[in-house]
Amino acid sequence: MRNWRSGRHSCRPRRKPSSMILAMRPKPSGMRFKRPRPPAAEAKTMLRAILKGLASTESAVATVAYAIVAALLIVDVVGRELFSTAFLGMQQIAVYGAIIAGFLGLTLATSDNSHLRPGFLDFLSGPRLDPHVARLGDAVSALFYFAATIVCWNFVQVSMESGDKAPVLYFLLWPLQLVIPYAFASAGLKHAIFCADPSLKQLNSDRTH
Repeated sequence: MRNWRSGRHSCRPRRKPSSMILAMRPKPSGMRFKRPRPPAAEAKTMLRAILKGLASTESAVATVAYAIVAALLIVDVVGRELFSTAFLGMQQIAVYGAIIAGFLGLTLATSDNSHLRPGFLDFLSGPRLDPHVARLGDAVSALFYFAATIVCWNFVQVSMESGDKAPVLYFLLWPLQLVIPYAFASAGLKHAIFCADPSLKQLNSDRTH
């Protein structure tokens, strides 16, 4: 580049406009890097997913069991009243279906925080102690349900070893009896989760009421 004043060639490069400099800058690729979530938030998300999965599965199974019970009873009544025919073992199957649905109702009530409890001793703990008392109650309930799970599992093992069979239909009972230790174990796990994070219990209760 030649300088018009001195007539000499200048070695300095020509400056580029600022707009060109901005245009030459590398543009962001569009990828956004998310900040890692704290471990407490990850654990809370996992516990909430466990509660939701258990409640959804148990609700579906209990609904199917009640539907089967209703259908069997309707067929049995119609057969007796209209056709004077009794179907062998239909009432027994309905009873077993009601037992399955009833035990699943135990753990579903735990999910909804809707178990009945006596409230005449609530005055002993003031509002400041209520969260601690509720947490202690969940811990005691979890221990109770886990102990009941062990007892019920021993009962199922005895039934399995002795080969107990249902009357009239003569099928093995222990597969149906598995719902008993499962219901207690599920309720104990939910109470343990509520004890670890009481906010999940509150959220679960608000969701259903």
